[in-house]
Amino acid sequence: MQKDCRTRKCRQTDGVSPFQMDRNTRLFQTALEEICLDMRKAEQELRLGYLEPVAALEELVSVTWNLFLANPEFLVPMNSKKLHRARCLTRSRRINFVGCHFVALLDNLLDRGVAEGVFRNDVDPVQLNITIAAVGCCHLTNRFTGTILFGRDLMAPDALEQRIAFILDAMVRLVQAWDLSGRQSSWRPQL
Repeated sequence: MQKDCRTRKCRQTDGVSPFQMDRNTRLFQTALEEICLDMRKAEQELRLGYLEPVAALEELVSVTWNLFLANPEFLVPMNSKKLHRARCLTRSRRINFVGCHFVALLDNLLDRGVAEGVFRNDVDPVQLNITIAAVGCCHLTNRFTGTILFGRDLMAPDALEQRIAFILDAMVRLVQAWDLSGRQSSWRPQL
């Protein structure tokens, strides 16, 4: 629609009708849905309920990282979606259903960890999911700039191994139940 408005203002036509723009939007929505569904399907196939909580979290983080790493083409439409304020996904029933199911899966994982005394009791599953995605996406979307800025190949095998090890450690520490003396508790940072 924005493109159509620009066309009218300039009194030009670029050969794209409103019907074609709507069709392109639907195609983009379908592509994004498929990307998101493929990622969630891979994550759900993990059967995290059979792993102890810390191992389950590490497995989830590793699979998410490896999906991004193996499918860098995911990142372009996902970033484009952000630029368009996810308008194309607001109409998607498929994404809403899968998103709710995934949050419930993470919530269950966190509850198990709290029950076993290994996770804090105040971790929001949505915030955790955003953080897991962010630490993987940021590295990969900035790999070329980072390589120049930091003077090392961020996509070299050893750099990727260091990155996933760091991400795993950070995510476990983020949800880990402990206090400053090293004993387990429901310690919470002061914001």
